[in-house]
Amino acid sequence: MRFLLLFATIYSIIVFNSDWGTDSQQHDSQKILNYHHPSSLTKDSINHYSAIHFFQYAVISLVRVVKIWHIVIFSFIWEIFELFTHFEWGRESWLNKVMDIAFNILGFQFGRIMLSNRSNKKPSTQ
Repeated sequence: MRFLLLFATIYSIIVFNSDWGTDSQQHDSQKILNYHHPSSLTKDSINHYSAIHFFQYAVISLVRVVKIWHIVIFSFIWEIFELFTHFEWGRESWLNKVMDIAFNILGFQFGRIMLSNRSNKKPSTQ
């Protein structure tokens, strides 16, 4: 429970300081979904969103019905969605997209490991 409270606090600080600007505010575009080709291959490959991805997926790992293949598929779909979103936080390099997927998987696996370690430490009733 302490982990979740700490996570919620850090998550709130990071997310609410994020760039929620949109195309219509910054580029005079009225389109909500428009393809935005990443301007760089490697620029800013790991950023504060990487931590958000890690912690979000660590929390998702607490939901037992979610499997690793769900995470991989959803991660790819999300990164494709970011190519078309009108929010500025979707503008990132190709390497950042790959790293986001890696942080999703690592966060999920970390959460599952922590969950299994916690269940292994339960005292036996004898």
